[in-house]
Amino acid sequence: MAFDAPIIWLRSMILQLGQDPYVRLMALVTSVVGCSFMIAVVVLLILQRTLVHGSGEAAASEASHTASRLDRVLYERVGDSRMMARAFLDRLGDPTYLSTYLTWMCKLP
Repeated sequence: MAFDAPIIWLRSMILQLGQDPYVRLMALVTSVVGCSFMIAVVVLLILQRTLVHGSGEAAASEASHTASRLDRVLYERVGDSRMMARAFLDRLGDPTYLSTYLTWMCKLP
């Protein structure tokens, strides 16, 4: 009995579609709007997936370029760090030199 009310309402709507042209027009407009909405949602989902995939590839490419540049800079500066290590190795016991060096380092911008 509880299911009879929706069935009766659906039958009356179907009968009205056959009799009233404005109801048919409203049903047509509603279906066109509904289909347009569904197509818009599908297009937005596809566009989102494409943009996220493209931005991920761009970020990976930039990370690769940055890492290669950093590797190159570090490779070029290995000699400088070795030179600095040798320069300090002999003077670690000289407190005046260390004090002067640290004062000079604090004054650098």
